[in-house]
Order: sequence, then structure tokens, then C-alpha cells
Amino acid sequence: MSATVKTIARKPYRRRGPWGFTLLEVILALAILLTSLAAIGQLVYNAYRNAARVRDLTRAQLIAEAILAQLNAGALPLETVADAPVEDIDDTVEPGWLYTVDIAPLELDGLLGVQVIVAQDPSVVAHPVQYSLTQWMLDPTMEFTQPGEEESAAATSTSSGESGAASSETLNE
Repeated sequence: MSATVKTIARKPYRRRGPWGFTLLEVILALAILLTSLAAIGQLVYNAYRNAARVRDLTRAQLIAEAILAQLNAGALPLETVADAPVEDIDDTVEPGWLYTVDIAPLELDGLLGVQVIVAQDPSVVAHPVQYSLTQWMLDPTMEFTQPGEEESAAATSTSSGESGAASSETLNE
């Protein structure tokens, strides 16, 4: 019995396959995990920032379209405005939005180029967005007549003058 004990004790310890991870493998796996988590975190942050920017651009577009519709309808006067708060004309919009209306005559008589610029107030927002919308409009100060109106107006005055002359001739007879 003692011989068998000695032979077992004399055998060198041999590892027969992996029983676990070494410290180097654990550190390497943690480094890969932390690097990938940092990259994913940066991607999520960029996605959030871009989504907020798109939300603000969409809001600016809707505000610009509403202001342009009010200018078309005559609810707002068609005049140049610079950096006016949107809250003055629309109380449903949160504070911090400014609008500018630029009006320029075009080469064609009777047409105006109306540009509405909506932007966030730089004193309120760190990275303000800006949206511009341009539309051609008829000049409200110009008198427009349809092509057939001048001819029909002239024909009406001529026919009434002729009928008046005919009636005066019958009275003289």
C-alpha cells in the first residue's frame, strides 16, 4: 500500500484541459466589454441628440408654415418683422422661438417674395436650430384686373351709351 502512495505523490501535477479562466483572459474580456459599452453609449447619445435636433427642426417648420398661412390669410400684416417672439402670435408654442419676416419685391410687377425665418433664441438654447420658408405672394397694394374685365367694362359702358342715344332719338321723333 505504501508503494502506491509513493507513486501517486511522485507524479507531477498535470492539468487535463481548461478548468477556468486565467486572470489575463478575464481582464481582456472586461476591456472588450467596457470598450463596446462606451461605443454603444456614444451611439445612443448621438441618436438622442439628432432626434432632438430633428424634433426642433420639425417644430420650426410647422411654426414657419403657420406664420406664412397667417400672412396669406391676412391675419398678420404683410410687413417686415425682425426677431419677434412667436408667443406674441401663437400662445400654444413654448417660449424661446423667434421669427423674422423679410419681404422683397420681385422682378415681376405685383409679386412679392416673402421669407419667414424661424429660429430658437440663442440666449435660451445652446445649439439653436433655424428654418427658412420662402413663398411668392401677390402684392396686396396692387390693383389687379382680370384680362376679360377691361373688355367687358368697356363694352358695358358703350352699350349703355348706345341704348341711351337710341332712347333720346325716339323721344325727339
